[in-house]
Amino acid sequence: AGLGQLTLAHARIAGGAHDEAAVALVQAERMLDQVGDRQHLNRVHVTQARLAELRGEREWAIAIATRAAEDAGRGGWSVSETWATLLLADLDEAGAAGHLDAADSLVDRLQLPQLRYAHRLRLGRHRRRSGDPGGAVDALRDAIDLAQGWGADLVDPSTRIAVRAEMAEAHDELVDVLISRAHGDDAREACRLADEAKARTLTDLVAGVARRSGDRAARHTDDDALAALQVDLSATYTALSRDIEPTRRSLMQQQAERLEREIAVERLKRTADAGPLGATSSLPAGTGSTVPTLAYHVVGDDIVVFVVSEGSVLARRLVGATGQVDRALEALDAQWQRFQVGAEFARRNERALAATALHALQDLYRLVVEPVRPLLEELSDEELVVVPHRRLHQLPFHALHDGRRYLNERWTTTITPTIGSGPRELVLAPGARGVVVSVSDDQVPTVAAEVDRVAQLLPGADVLAGEAATIARLAAEVPGAALVHVACHGLFRAANPMFSALRLADRWVTTAEFLDLDLRGSLVTLSACESGRTAHESAEPVGLAWAFLAAGAGGAIVSQWLVDDTVTAATMSDLYESLVEGTAPARALRAARSAAAERHEHPFHWAPFTYVGASIGAGEEEDRHGS
Repeated sequence: AGLGQLTLAHARIAGGAHDEAAVALVQAERMLDQVGDRQHLNRVHVTQARLAELRGEREWAIAIATRAAEDAGRGGWSVSETWATLLLADLDEAGAAGHLDAADSLVDRLQLPQLRYAHRLRLGRHRRRSGDPGGAVDALRDAIDLAQGWGADLVDPSTRIAVRAEMAEAHDELVDVLISRAHGDDAREACRLADEAKARTLTDLVAGVARRSGDRAARHTDDDALAALQVDLSATYTALSRDIEPTRRSLMQQQAERLEREIAVERLKRTADAGPLGATSSLPAGTGSTVPTLAYHVVGDDIVVFVVSEGSVLARRLVGATGQVDRALEALDAQWQRFQVGAEFARRNERALAATALHALQDLYRLVVEPVRPLLEELSDEELVVVPHRRLHQLPFHALHDGRRYLNERWTTTITPTIGSGPRELVLAPGARGVVVSVSDDQVPTVAAEVDRVAQLLPGADVLAGEAATIARLAAEVPGAALVHVACHGLFRAANPMFSALRLADRWVTTAEFLDLDLRGSLVTLSACESGRTAHESAEPVGLAWAFLAAGAGGAIVSQWLVDDTVTAATMSDLYESLVEGTAPARALRAARSAAAERHEHPFHWAPFTYVGASIGAGEEEDRHGS
């Protein structure tokens, strides 16, 4: 139980929930102290020191870390001693060189790549602060080289979370140094590194899919222990999806988090048990896209935007933009929430609400697009690829407004997880096979009509409706399908996005489980609320769309906020009319959004859906399924 609370604390820290992390650490400290587990108690103290640093309590953090390092030294716990010493190098700038030397000796003795990586990361920071950017670049490149190949294989969740966060920090730090130094090809190198950082998690997901063997449809149903946990989690999600009393909701949240941790450990063990995996396809080169691309990378309070076109790379630093973007997004989120008050309220006040939303969308345009507008105006292409990072995944780029028009009126936008060599070309061939899934109830009564219309436009599609829409049937039907349409309830888990889920007939099915589907080359449409949301603070910004891409999908159409069922049904009808005529998904969705905007002024109605396309990796042949 104490180790579970420690794991929870690491997850809370990664998600920015510092108060909740502090509570979990207090509970972990009490439980481990009761059983006399001094070694793991020391790990708690190191984590408490890190949390104190994040909360701005530097002196307190130094005191805790110093005590933790001394206790670990006396106990012979060299790994904990190393982490505590490295933390002191972060906290004590005046004594950083001495702490780094002490940590270097420990790292040499232990020969653990994770610790060597952490040392090189801090050495790079120290050299940068000391006025040695060249030495900083060398140390940070060493750190990144050390990180390749490990991290995804770690079974212990708390260690894995910490490692993934550290890996993201090294990429961020090196991107920042290169942009600041701006020598020669530094902008191109920074762009490549930023893209590599974004690709790493998706690469790990794909590697995990490749590593697991056996029948995809039956694998987890054969495991009674895992299946039982999934049934319990599904029941908990059902309770959370309803409007329940606050105290009961809190208990259900705790229950969900406990079950998620247990399932995560079981799945990680099974991945590890499958044995090591050799090198996967190479990571994207980061500058090979032939489609005009805006690639963003958040570095502390700043945002770096790379403009990539025809092999050229230009970089702009948006100083202090992160906090301003956060505030504009909060204003936009407040707009979406107002539509939950009721349809009559929204209808009566739609014009006034639209004006307020427009103001937030103009602010976001001014912050993240206006600084590179002159570069975009030089491009005649109507296609635009956007590669977001962290919180920027929440931006509806197609709905940003330049003061005269929405970007949807100027560009056909595709969101991709990485630049690579550009997005895959995905066009449905005449008569392409489809799979249509429908799970409706009183809360989503229009789903049946929506799916009937989609099925009409896809003659011969396999329709899984009602009780037939199970995860086993879905897994059996999707191999070889050019298009998969799923209309049902969706649930976004901000604290643990790998457990965001869709409600099928038999149970809630999580993001992690969808990785086991064989979706090679398919276009997936998720007509479910918040199916496009991702974690934006953690080191692993995954969500349902990323899971489907990792399972082989060529692209996914997903929603970024709670959707209006009636408007969604009309939008999907317009979308599929274009798709079956051979229109590429991004263009078809753009046209469907434009049609919806003619009927509904507020972007809440016409803008929730976005197209996320799979990137083509360096040296990877494009799989044009159905084209």
